[in-house]
Amino acid sequence: MTAEIFKDWYENKFIPNVKVHREKQHKTGKVLLILDNAPTHPSVEVLNAIDENFEVQFLPPHVTAIIQPMDQGIIEKMKKGYRKNLLHRLLL
Repeated sequence: MTAEIFKDWYENKFIPNVKVHREKQHKTGKVLLILDNAPTHPSVEVLNAIDENFEVQFLPPHVTAIIQPMDQGIIEKMKKGYRKNLLHRLLL
């Protein structure tokens, strides 16, 4: 993922699809997209300048592990198990 790819997705996929969904649901008002603090995301200023009805806010650093269970060591354990299994197969 790069900032350019994310910005392209946000501008050409996310916003149009959300607008279609909102029209179907007869919803109005601003849309808030909350993102983690990944370095590949463009700045808030860049994303918020695309459409005035869409606002982006970033979570504070180091809180995703608290609110996203997959960041609480599950991924690390899965990778370790996969590597162990792979090495075991290669050695056999």
